[in-house]
Formats: sequence, C-alpha cells, structure tokens
Amino acid sequence: AEKIAKYTGEMKLYVVNFTDIQLYIYDQCPHEQLTIIMRRYMMKIAEKLAEKEGCLGLVTGESIGQVASQTMHSLAATNEVCTMPVYRPLIAFDKQDIVEIAEKIDTFETSIQPFEDCCTIFV
Repeated sequence: AEKIAKYTGEMKLYVVNFTDIQLYIYDQCPHEQLTIIMRRYMMKIAEKLAEKEGCLGLVTGESIGQVASQTMHSLAATNEVCTMPVYRPLIAFDKQDIVEIAEKIDTFETSIQPFEDCCTIFV
C-alpha cells in the first residue's frame, strides 16, 4: 500500500478475515459458482468499508481475461451487489502491460510472492 500510495495519494489498507464467510459459502452454495459468490461478498465488504470512509467508489486491479473469473459476465455479476461505482483502471491492459507497470512502480516483486490467500483454502 505504501508503494502504491506514492501514485494514488494517501490510503488505508484493510485486511479482512474472509475464512468464515468462505467456509459458509463452500458449505451452502453450488461449487461451480463459488468464485463469483465469493467475489460478490468481497465487493460488498469493500463497499461497506468504503462507505465508512466516505469514499465515492471502489478501485480494483481487474483486467478482462487475466484470470478465468475476470470475464465480462463475472465482472457484471460482481458489480450487481454494489451501489457505488467500481473503477477498473487496468481493465483493457494485457498481462505484459500490467507487469511492466508493476516493475516500473516497484510492486512486481511483491505481486509474485507466494501468499496463502482466500483462494488457496480449498486447494
């Protein structure tokens, strides 16, 4: 967050424990829809935090087609749970463009570090 703040201005980083929600979704929802349902919950949580902070929108690093869950249909489905605007400045960038930007702003090495995130709990 500190490195990105050089380009965006002051920001707060929130880390949300998502495991209990994820386990509930896993137990209650069709498994073929897990990713989109989890993303919808994440967006709703992000929106609640943004509202608390008086923000006017959400900004994500999503780019069409970078991963299977970042399709037009999936992004539309995640947007449906938000009432505030969702900005995606990297939406049309390809992977190499994003890598080059990350290298330029010194965030690439952090982005490729192995990290146990909410997606690895079911692997």
